[in-house]
Amino acid sequence: MLLPKQKAVSQIKSNHSGVCALPGSGKTYVNTELCLNLLNDNVNCSILNITFTRTAAAEMNKRLSQKLTESQMKRVKVSTIDSAMVAMAKAYFKYIQAPYKLLIGGSYFFVVLRIVNEINDFTVEEVMEILDYYLSFPKLIQFENESHKAVLDLYRKIISNTHPQSFDLKSLAKLLISKMEEGQIRPYAYDYIIIDEYQDTGQLQYQWLKLHGVIGTSKIIGIGDDDQSLYRFTGSLGYDNFLNLKKDFNADEYTLDTCFRCAPKILKYAESIITKNKHRVHKEFNAFDAAKAGVINIYEQNGIIESVTAKLASGAKNTAILCRTNQQANDIEVAFGNEGIAYQRLNAKGGLLSDYNVLAYAKLLISVILDKDVTNLIDVFAWQGESEKNLVFLERYFSQRKLFKPSQLDISELNKQGLSTSTNTILNNMQTWRKNADDENVFKTQKAIITAIEYRMTKFASKRVRSFSDFVTKRLSGRTFKNRVEALDKIHQQIKNDTAEINREVITIATMHASKGLEWDSVWIIDVTHENIPLIEKESIIHAKNDSMAHLEDERRLYYVAVTRAERELNLTFENEMSQFITDSDLSLVQFYDINGTRVPIP
Repeated sequence: MLLPKQKAVSQIKSNHSGVCALPGSGKTYVNTELCLNLLNDNVNCSILNITFTRTAAAEMNKRLSQKLTESQMKRVKVSTIDSAMVAMAKAYFKYIQAPYKLLIGGSYFFVVLRIVNEINDFTVEEVMEILDYYLSFPKLIQFENESHKAVLDLYRKIISNTHPQSFDLKSLAKLLISKMEEGQIRPYAYDYIIIDEYQDTGQLQYQWLKLHGVIGTSKIIGIGDDDQSLYRFTGSLGYDNFLNLKKDFNADEYTLDTCFRCAPKILKYAESIITKNKHRVHKEFNAFDAAKAGVINIYEQNGIIESVTAKLASGAKNTAILCRTNQQANDIEVAFGNEGIAYQRLNAKGGLLSDYNVLAYAKLLISVILDKDVTNLIDVFAWQGESEKNLVFLERYFSQRKLFKPSQLDISELNKQGLSTSTNTILNNMQTWRKNADDENVFKTQKAIITAIEYRMTKFASKRVRSFSDFVTKRLSGRTFKNRVEALDKIHQQIKNDTAEINREVITIATMHASKGLEWDSVWIIDVTHENIPLIEKESIIHAKNDSMAHLEDERRLYYVAVTRAERELNLTFENEMSQFITDSDLSLVQFYDINGTRVPIP
């Protein structure tokens, strides 16, 4: 049974529309009802239903298949926005008979590392920020300085020299937009394009969608929540997305303002937080089940990691620990592992392989020990400081000779090419490492590899790699070292494919960002402490991005998302000094516990 505002959205037909929805307001259910009604009204109607993650796409496809007939399902395409763009690009490159490859994940990162090796003025994080900013606009904007231009010029040179030519997702989107505007690519011919998590679309994604309604004849329906816009740092438009839809299409406006997820007390607490933001769509906050029990606990702690570990030592079902940073999540993961507490780390992209030193070392093991994907070695050699000239040579060498495995390399020939000492060390030892990996002494080969490459690492990199090596030998199962690397390869593939599912029988550890779109009966948000939440604004190398008010609103939205993951129980912890997000919220709704665990009046 749909509520009146849900029913209104489910009956959208003739106009572009923007739908702003509270957390847990049933927008996925309403989305499926909308699809059903559109398909029932017109037997020729076709729909592109866009999500932002493959997990969300799978869930949407499952929901629709339960609601629609087999023939109706043939008229609906469920896809992530990136996949929809990639499919369009594949058709275009096939038509012009030009091969290309996607530059995503670790491959993109190691191109960044190559830029850092050549231009010593910037860190990895700074180069990524420069690229992300300038690549986010449909048209090239003026550079703030010549150094930024040099970074982008080198990036373009590197990806144009790959075989075949590489495109990151933003460059690919920019190409599609220009070809659509020039008439060389036709927009998709869907009658309706429905975009879930619409607030997360950036300028390039919005322009691509817009052309389907301007050049094409699609009706654009954006469904999302500007209060849950978390990715301004990567270019998402958030609140402005809803304004653009109104400006460009005179779109109808709807709200879904009843939350089915959170207990009324938790929803009211969340409202007291997010309404402090000024740049947002106004909406009411209504809890569906007024009688639903809910509790909010605030704990003063002495040692955040130790305290939460002690409180959850016996384990818990349908419970999540949410952290502001990956490092905090890493620390809790290590603590839980040491104590034998059953847990799951959500979104492994933010886990141990998120550190590029660890990722490079993992790629070295997978490539050499399992004798697969020789192109992984390009990233490894870049990590070890190989020159850009030699990396370009190696890429062409692998491509022209159609080499796929490290065992196919002519090592004696490569030793004559003037490669760096570290690169030659790896090349000359690969066969021995691979042979010794069948030994049941799982430490032997790994020790030999780390000893051979460690001199090229910084102290921090060495510490990270050695910590990860303990994970490989102590946490991964397998009789031999090769067996352990095979297990590592499965983890790596899972991360690349984003296939991990939530196990609600154990505690989930996640960053606040990774928790978006999910829910648990009980949620712990740790370290809601001054200067951690909100995180201190780091001055951006892009001057145009330095905006303290926008940063504070970003952090408040992130905290709001974390709070609204809780269905019945919300637990907040802090150390020394409470965050302003706590002191500014409605504290009449909470129970406060001092450092000894005694319930006391709110200080």
